[in-house]
Amino acid sequence: MITCQSCKTINPDNLSFCKSCGKPLQPSYKTCPNGHNYDASYEQCPHCPSNRGQSTVVAPQAAGTATYDKTRVMDSAPAAAQQPAQREKTVIMAPPGQAQSSPEAKAAVRKLTGWLVSFDIEPSGVDFRLYMGRHIIGRSSRCDIVLQVPGVSEEHAILLYRDGKFILQDNLSANGTFVNDELIEDKITLKENDIITIANIKLKIKMA
Repeated sequence: MITCQSCKTINPDNLSFCKSCGKPLQPSYKTCPNGHNYDASYEQCPHCPSNRGQSTVVAPQAAGTATYDKTRVMDSAPAAAQQPAQREKTVIMAPPGQAQSSPEAKAAVRKLTGWLVSFDIEPSGVDFRLYMGRHIIGRSSRCDIVLQVPGVSEEHAILLYRDGKFILQDNLSANGTFVNDELIEDKITLKENDIITIANIKLKIKMA
């Protein structure tokens, strides 16, 4: 009778695997006279000098035990096997701060300069970010600040940030543009908290 070392079930001598847990009843390794531990599927120790020149093929073991690919133990590997394995190309990316240092990246980044804030579009409030350069305000989806309400022209007004100042100009709109309830007829420089009125929408300017 053989006792399973995993679950301690007693098995008949003619079994190779435990009838209870299915684990092998024999050890999975052998020890040679020189003290080397090696896989029990080998007939001789592959680590001993007298066996290294021999070619040994290990067939896959039965189900329930570890399965090995065919292994050939040789004195020297073929030339192709000695070549280093090819690796995939690795692209090293620059940190975000460095990546934006190119002229193209600098041109794509616009500094935040302020906001237009309104409580007429949504009761909870809406804000439009303002950046360096020109902003077109109007009903068209092509505009930078879109106000799709009656009375707003396709491209109603132009808001420009230049030299630290916001400059507003009506763009020949049908209903005009107002600043602090006064109709503007020419370019006007805006101040903090000025109110721009377009149709029935009031927009307060906040500067960064």
